[in-house]
Amino acid sequence: MELELYNHWRGQFFTPEPICRMMSQMISTDASDLIEQQGFIIVNDSCCGSGATLIAFAHNCTDMGINFQRDILFVGQDIDPVVARMCYVQMALLGMPGYVIIGNSLLYPPTGTMHPECDYLFTPMYFLDVINYSNCSESYHKYSPFPTFPVATDGVIALAEAAGCYWFLDVIGSYQTNRKLDPGFQVWKLEVNLETHSAVVRGYNDTKLVITQEIPFTDFPLGSVKLYLIDGVLLLPSEY
Repeated sequence: MELELYNHWRGQFFTPEPICRMMSQMISTDASDLIEQQGFIIVNDSCCGSGATLIAFAHNCTDMGINFQRDILFVGQDIDPVVARMCYVQMALLGMPGYVIIGNSLLYPPTGTMHPECDYLFTPMYFLDVINYSNCSESYHKYSPFPTFPVATDGVIALAEAAGCYWFLDVIGSYQTNRKLDPGFQVWKLEVNLETHSAVVRGYNDTKLVITQEIPFTDFPLGSVKLYLIDGVLLLPSEY
């Protein structure tokens, strides 16, 4: 507000932090009960600006003794790409699991499948095995034309889009003709050396190592990630 970054032609006026805190306190009275019933809750701001209201909700949860990094999925959306990215940066730095959508929330609400007209920015905490997203995946996606390749959940596609790692899914799919692999349950791990930008992909039948493939170079941003392949469906551990 002090920098006057708002745009009154778009009806854009940033909400003062005390007002954000007051609003978050008003809507979070039953948060603990909902988390106990559902495992986690989703907090959505469909006109998030720089994220002040979402951040205020996270602070309020901390005051209530709620671990927002484990129990809350934060979703922000804004038509202005500048403020949406501001929101993403703040959420990422604060370790808030969730994502920010750049797009019109009236035309493309954050429900159901992902909209190709929008850009999605996922925070690093979204991909850590912290929140149980088992009820979040709305559909399965056929990401490859090869018939032996598996389908993937919304969460896996979100990971591939955000981290640019469809190649990891392709590696997994390319081994599905290997008879040593159990089609019922596989664990696939990508471990990255962030200093040399090299990586190793390992495939397991549960805990038994079956496949090892070295990757000489990758720009994958995380140190490691794990996926499950169950009966032809790739999913995040948190979706299991």
